[in-house]
Amino acid sequence: MLKNAFRELDTDNSGTLSMTEIKSAMMEMKIPQAELELIFKNVDFNHDGEINYSEFLAVTVDRRKALQHANLIFAFHHFDSDNSGFITAENLRECFRREGKHLSDEEIKLMMNEVQHAQDDKISLQEFESYMREIMFSPEPGSATSVGSPDRRMK
Repeated sequence: MLKNAFRELDTDNSGTLSMTEIKSAMMEMKIPQAELELIFKNVDFNHDGEINYSEFLAVTVDRRKALQHANLIFAFHHFDSDNSGFITAENLRECFRREGKHLSDEEIKLMMNEVQHAQDDKISLQEFESYMREIMFSPEPGSATSVGSPDRRMK
């Protein structure tokens, strides 16, 4: 269902959503331009000016449901493309390649370092779950609010 919604929005069939496609889709909602640009910026996690399916999936999943263990396992397996039980740099490279994105080694390394706590070049399900919970309750990227503060808890 989400894949179909993404395809509907992807009017040029590029495999990514541009700001133009998002504006076109949101036209009827009369969202102010500045707010729409802020939304786009916050969804474009890798800041490449486009929203790929992984980014789309991350923001369309209901926050409460996403915290359920089964849904996090499903998301984890999306990235664990070789079913090794871990997400590796090569898994990320493959996932993004399938979506038409070719990330540099440095971009992959930054993603891996953002999530993994041990420097073992792989992300465990536990690390993935912990990271997803952290970012889902983060008030805003770069915010000074700590992970354990009441502001980060779901209301």
